[in-house]
Amino acid sequence: MKILFFCITVFILCVQCTAPQKDTLKRISFAEGIEHIREVNVSEIASGIRFIPLETTQDCLLGRDLYDIAFCGEYLFVRGDFQLYQFTPEGKFIRQIGKEGQGPEEYLKIGSVKYDTEKREIYVNDLLANKIKVYSFEGAFLRDIPTGDGELLIHYDVNNKLFYTCPMFFFHQQEANELIVYNEKGEELYTFPFQRNKDIQYPGFIFTNTIMYTYAEKLYSKNPLELTVFQLNGHEKKPAYQLDLGRYEKLNWVDDMVVKKEGDMGFGEVNKEAEDKISFYDIFELPNYICFHYLQRQRSFAWYDKVENKVSRIRGKNATIDGFTDDLQNGCPILPRFYTGNQIIGYVSAVNLLEELKDKDNLGEPLKQVIDKLVEDDNPVLQVVVLKK
Repeated sequence: MKILFFCITVFILCVQCTAPQKDTLKRISFAEGIEHIREVNVSEIASGIRFIPLETTQDCLLGRDLYDIAFCGEYLFVRGDFQLYQFTPEGKFIRQIGKEGQGPEEYLKIGSVKYDTEKREIYVNDLLANKIKVYSFEGAFLRDIPTGDGELLIHYDVNNKLFYTCPMFFFHQQEANELIVYNEKGEELYTFPFQRNKDIQYPGFIFTNTIMYTYAEKLYSKNPLELTVFQLNGHEKKPAYQLDLGRYEKLNWVDDMVVKKEGDMGFGEVNKEAEDKISFYDIFELPNYICFHYLQRQRSFAWYDKVENKVSRIRGKNATIDGFTDDLQNGCPILPRFYTGNQIIGYVSAVNLLEELKDKDNLGEPLKQVIDKLVEDDNPVLQVVVLKK
């Protein structure tokens, strides 16, 4: 009897081991999905919206484009073209963090910015100096963390205190690392080598960089040469999402720029063959959705419904840009550029906001109060959408 029981147990284990494992890779029909334009009202996803006009002073002049917005503790940080500024959560200017220059406490060119609220430290990636400049929340310079040549800081693991960087032109080399992981001393801990496909002729010029984001305490990564979003776990990575670009997939291997030569001079220009190319420049994930920012002739925004396994491009019927329709305050479309906690954050320049809303009726009172005090030369206004739980 014992022998029979043992044989049955072994048989069951063998069957379990040889049975095909469930494919955890989720395939997303992206190209097919973005052909469908869908209007999504803010009220469908949010419990409220608030507007933050960023105070304009001679010491704080932001352009129309913002490259980083983050609420950290009791502060709001905003990066413009060249500088990093600190505000109160209500948008009152406090100070500039560091400054552009060649001094030991200055940065040559900000590549990216990350924050550690617990340590109250700011990590400014000085792309040209191959350093991460560390500042306190009070604006004091603290130290340098060395990185490799031309590495862009794309993620900071707050829990494990690790920096993930990416060589901006890793795709030029036959053997290269797509991610390099450092500790707080600037010591290289490990890398993620890029596995090149020998059957693919990779492009030499790409305008987009590696994307990293966290969701449900897990880390995800997508480099510009692959259509797979990977989940990272320590030294390992496994495929999580596969983006199907359909008829546009062949354009993934086309150069974004071509170099032409006239005499002894060479100059670059946008490659016309890449006009319809789909290039991803940001991804963030929510419980039921994944948000994709991509370029295809223009900045576009797509919304992947995990439950329905369906992609749609999000744009209002009469909107001039992609984004959610503000049916709560009757304001401008909201293109979420940043995600933090339970908030998605968009922004609109003062001049565009005034122009878009000059003939609109029934503006919400909070938005109307902002408009009444705004002039065209003011800094941008943030659109902070609080998501439903």
